[in-house]
Amino acid sequence: MASEERKGTRVLKRFMIPAIQAIKLLFALAFGCNLHQLLLFSFLTVMLPVIAYGQTALVENDATTGTTRGTVKKLSESLESFVDQRCYGCHDRETQEGGLDLTSLRRDSSERSVVDKWILVHDRVQNQEMPPADEPQPDMSERGEFLEKLAGVLHQACLQQQQLDGRSQARRLNRDEYQNTIRDLLGVHRDYRSLLPEDGRALGFDKVATALNVSAEHLQSYMDTAEAALDDAFATQAPNVKKRIPQRFEDLERLQRVFNYQFKALPDGLAVFSDQWDNITDFAARHSGRYRFVVRARAFQSDAPLKARIRAGLDSEVSRRLVDYTEFPPEGAEVELTTWLDARETLHISGIGTANRSKNPTIHRVHLKRDSPASQYKGPGLALEWVEVEGPLPDKRVS
Repeated sequence: MASEERKGTRVLKRFMIPAIQAIKLLFALAFGCNLHQLLLFSFLTVMLPVIAYGQTALVENDATTGTTRGTVKKLSESLESFVDQRCYGCHDRETQEGGLDLTSLRRDSSERSVVDKWILVHDRVQNQEMPPADEPQPDMSERGEFLEKLAGVLHQACLQQQQLDGRSQARRLNRDEYQNTIRDLLGVHRDYRSLLPEDGRALGFDKVATALNVSAEHLQSYMDTAEAALDDAFATQAPNVKKRIPQRFEDLERLQRVFNYQFKALPDGLAVFSDQWDNITDFAARHSGRYRFVVRARAFQSDAPLKARIRAGLDSEVSRRLVDYTEFPPEGAEVELTTWLDARETLHISGIGTANRSKNPTIHRVHLKRDSPASQYKGPGLALEWVEVEGPLPDKRVS
C-alpha cells in the first residue's frame, strides 16, 4: 500500500508542472498575446517539464541528504558473529581504524552512507584485505559464507532501490544538451552556453542526475536563453555582403600596431609570426549570422607546409572558439570555411609550430623582442594574402 502511494506521488509530481504550464498557455491564448510571446510560452511549456522531471528525481533520491530507497536489513546471527570476531578488534568505538566504527554502524538503515560502508566491508573481505595479514584469518568456508550472506543483503537493498526509482534517475538537460535542443527546434546557430550556469559534475561527468540540480538562477537563465534563441529565430535577415579584403600591414588595428614587431609587411600580404594578435584585418561582423570565408595564405620562410589554426570570436582569448585546423604550402593555397559569427566577432588565423622548439616546443607563440623585429626574423611564419567574406548567408528556413 505504501509503495502504491509513493508511486502515485511520483506520477503527480511529474505531471503537475506540465499541467500548470498548459493552464498558463490557455490563459495566454484567452487574454491575448503576440506571436513571439506565444511561442516563448509554448517553448518553455515543452522544456520546463524536462527540467522539472529531473529535479523531481533529485528530490526523491538526493545525494546531499544521503538517502536511498534500498535498505540494509538486520544482519543474521552468523554475519553478526563474523563481524564480532573478525572486525570489532580494529573497528569498534575506541579504535575506529580507518575511521570505521562497525559497532555504531546501523544494521537497519536507508541511508546511502550506511549501504556504502557495508559494500566497503564486503569488498575488503572479498579481496582478503580484511582481516589484515597480521591477524588470525578465517578459513575459506567461513569467509565464503559471510560474503554470500552479506552480498544477498546488499543485493536486496539495491533491488528495492531499482524497483522504486528505476536503474537510472531522470535528470535535467545539461547546457550542451539544452543548446543542441533549441538549435534543432528553432534552427538557430549561436553558442548559447555562455548564458547558462556551469553544470555540476560527478565522477568527472556532467550527465549525472545527482550533480544536475536546479536553482532559481538556473530557471531564470533557461528562460533568458530561450528568449535569446527566439529573438535569433525571428530576427530580420540582414543584407548579404560579399567582399575581398587584402591583408596588409597598414590595415592593422591600433592595438595590433603596439605589437607590430610580431608582423612583417610583404608586397602582397602580411606575415604573422605570433598568435597573440591573429584576427584578420579590416573586418568584424555587423550582424549575427553564418558567414562564408575563403582564406588565401602561404607558408612563409619555410620549405614545408605550415599548419594553421582558425578560430572565431572577439579579441579576448576566452571568447574564441575553434573552427578548423588546416595547412598552407609555401606556394600558397585557398581554404574555404563557413562559421557562425555574432555581431562584432571576426576570424582569427595563426600558424602552429612557429615557436623556437629548442626553448619550448609546446607553445605556438614566438617571443619576438622589440630589438629584434619581425622584419629581421628568419623563422617560419604565416603569410596572409587576402580573405574573402560573404554574409550573413540567407537563412535556409526562409527560402
